[in-house]
Amino acid sequence: MNMKLSAWTLAAALLLPLAAQAQAPAKAPIKDPEFCLTCHDDLTDEKVVHPAIRNGCLDCHTNLDASVRPHKNSGKLPHGLDAKQPDLCLSCHGKLVANKKLRHPAIDMGCTGCHDQHSGKNPRMLKALPPDLCFKCHDKDDFNGKFVHGPVKAGQCVTCHEPHASDNANLLKKPGAQMCLECHDDIKDAPHMLAGFSRKGHPIGDEKRPQPTADPLRKGKLFYCASCHEPHRSDFDKMRRFDPNLGMGVCQKCHDK
Repeated sequence: MNMKLSAWTLAAALLLPLAAQAQAPAKAPIKDPEFCLTCHDDLTDEKVVHPAIRNGCLDCHTNLDASVRPHKNSGKLPHGLDAKQPDLCLSCHGKLVANKKLRHPAIDMGCTGCHDQHSGKNPRMLKALPPDLCFKCHDKDDFNGKFVHGPVKAGQCVTCHEPHASDNANLLKKPGAQMCLECHDDIKDAPHMLAGFSRKGHPIGDEKRPQPTADPLRKGKLFYCASCHEPHRSDFDKMRRFDPNLGMGVCQKCHDK
């Protein structure tokens, strides 16, 4: 009887480690982000996590040998990165700038100037929300004045401007007056100074009258609403560029007497 118990005891002793090994979680493969996050879990602490991390850290840190610590870098760039910015980011996010005439200079300065690369507390991992994010490069004083355009005052820079690339001047979401008429559509049905108060509608650059004419006072820019109205801030009501007390003198800025 004792011999029988000893045999069972011996069998249990041999089998229990095997059973425990079968139930133990398998170690994540090196390409699996869980492998990296066992040490670098602080990189995903924030609310919004870069979806690229789910694909595996080595998609960006291609030249790192993560099987040894400290990791060996077989590439020429820091952190084993596969390419410099913005090329590294555009390998996935290329549609943001593809075939566009104008690209936001901030992109070539590096995407991480605006975005956290691993995780962040703001949507799209932005380092700050507009307008504070925009003011990191654009002088805040240029957007303050006696009269401030409503969207500017509300910090809605991306209501009018594309943050990455555009086919329109100043990275506008639509060409010239078409952008302005998105909000100021009442101008389409009311007399306007430039129409001579003789007919309704806006005379420059709306969808019925596309306007390729050059601005006579602003070199390299088109003649549209912003030729007479400041788009961001002004010292005069109705966001006018020129003192309305000049009367016809405003017209003579462009037209000979």
